[in-house]
Amino acid sequence: MTRSRLSRLAGPFAVSAGVLMVGAQLVMLPFDPKDHVATTTAVAFQLGGVAYFLGFVALMLFLVASHEWLEAAAGRLGVAATVVAVIGTMALGAISGSRRSPSPGSPTRRRTPSPPHRPFCWGWAR
Repeated sequence: MTRSRLSRLAGPFAVSAGVLMVGAQLVMLPFDPKDHVATTTAVAFQLGGVAYFLGFVALMLFLVASHEWLEAAAGRLGVAATVVAVIGTMALGAISGSRRSPSPGSPTRRRTPSPPHRPFCWGWAR
């Protein structure tokens, strides 16, 4: 059985996705997520975000390319597995993207201090 060109690139897509995501995490590691303006304006952090995005693109390409490996042997289960993997990858990208801080020009919400913690004592007042 001859494999398509995209199917032959599944391995390199997977390796490049892993390298890009780990590299992006290592670039973003020294930044303080609580200091939004300094973090988002740093060029290294922005380049890490681009690398993270490219890692997710490579991961999606891997999922599409590897489907040919699964379709002959797994049939409908292989299609379902690919669909679930695509949805999971997109959700993972959305979760990691939702942690981004606001842009430097946008107003930020100020956190109000929470009241001091009182331990729960099963309804009895101390």
